Amino acid sequence: LEETRERRFDYFARVIQKAFRKMVDSKHAEKMKDYGANLFFGHKERRSESLNRNFYGDYIGIEHRPALLALIGRKERVLFADTVTRYDKKFRVTALKNFFTWKIFLLLPMVDNMLLSPTLLVS
Repeated sequence: LEETRERRFDYFARVIQKAFRKMVDSKHAEKMKDYGANLFFGHKERRSESLNRNFYGDYIGIEHRPALLALIGRKERVLFADTVTRYDKKFRVTALKNFFTWKIFLLLPMVDNMLLSPTLLVS
């Protein structure tokens, strides 16, 4: 009876020690993270809004454009979608819609919001 009680207390002590070590390690990691952030605070070379800006992925609202959604597929998850301006040799402007999914990378040239022939780069 005494031996089982000692084993049980030993088990409890190990659980408490493991939780304590985990707590101390997480506090140390948080302290190091704050130290690293404070080390570079005010010394950035980039824009001030760039550090904590959220990444949305879909910057053109593809859910609200059924024609574009039909090209990609309704069940395909869009990782990144944005409009890019391209200049050719004579500095003519062409608007391109870029779409990245897990399976495809599409460049869609647009002229006056009309879709030209799509270019499938990777499939």
